[in-house]
Amino acid sequence: NRVFLTGGDSDVREVYCFSAEDGALLWRHPATGIAGAPETAPEVTSDTGYAAATMATDGMRVYAIFASGNILAMTLEGDRIWAHNHGVPENPYGHASSLLVHEDLLLVQFDDDNTGRVLALRTDTGAIAWRVDREVLPCWSTPILVSRSDGPELIVNGNTIAAGYNPRTGAERWRHDCMGGEVAVSPAWWNGTAFIANQYAKLAAIRLNDDGTAHEIWEGYDDLPDVSSPVAWSNQLFMADSYGVVSCWDTETGELHWRHEFDEGFYASPIVAAGRIYVTDKHGKTRILAAANTFTELGTALLGESSTSTPAFVGERVFIRGAKHLFCIGIP
Repeated sequence: NRVFLTGGDSDVREVYCFSAEDGALLWRHPATGIAGAPETAPEVTSDTGYAAATMATDGMRVYAIFASGNILAMTLEGDRIWAHNHGVPENPYGHASSLLVHEDLLLVQFDDDNTGRVLALRTDTGAIAWRVDREVLPCWSTPILVSRSDGPELIVNGNTIAAGYNPRTGAERWRHDCMGGEVAVSPAWWNGTAFIANQYAKLAAIRLNDDGTAHEIWEGYDDLPDVSSPVAWSNQLFMADSYGVVSCWDTETGELHWRHEFDEGFYASPIVAAGRIYVTDKHGKTRILAAANTFTELGTALLGESSTSTPAFVGERVFIRGAKHLFCIGIP
């Protein structure tokens, strides 16, 4: 019954907790007093900022990361449990990879100018459980967790490789050299296939085999996203790009079922809910589309202000972070 957000500027970085019922601010927690944290805020671009990454929770604790390299764990009441600095990520825009919880581990992708790495931190203490160093370039993508026949797998997009890891140990299961450019797009997953995409590179459909190998079954080169991440559902892959094109691909064959160009581009990622596709453009207009092989627009919803955040669907409510407000949309 809580909504957690981070925010910040060059002077202060904070965690905010709002009531999911009425939007009341329940508490705020400043990310200060952390050993090893830089005395001055790092340089970031205005469209990335100091708190671009989405928080994570396991229902017992809530976790946040900032562009300074500070990672914090708090109780649901806002009391600090632990806080550590992992070095300022060196990249051209500021850190944007979001956090991910797997059982008792907090998973963090840190691909920057110094070294690529994926960390697993103990959720109770913040201690490093494992670390994998990666020979990659800066990246702003967020990993995903998927279920396979032999257990869960962490799939990580990067520049220039996509790879799969055992989330308990960090052991690499496979890698595929297929990406390039400024990678910010997260992977998608459907029925044994990972979908890796990025503008100025390609869309790669990578089939993960039971013997641990991976191979590319098809690829695409049109209407590729640079911020928005794809989503797969019922043998269909949906993508939205920053120029306003939404497209639908067949997950097995790579056939383009349809593409539609809207007036405004997308930074938010498309979401599948109740058999429909919801995707919010940069002006705050949400397009509601049929999750089908033919293009059908079912409706639109106007937020009233710009938004670059992906909506969160919880039950019959939708939470959207706009440029100025936090919105809860649903049945009164």
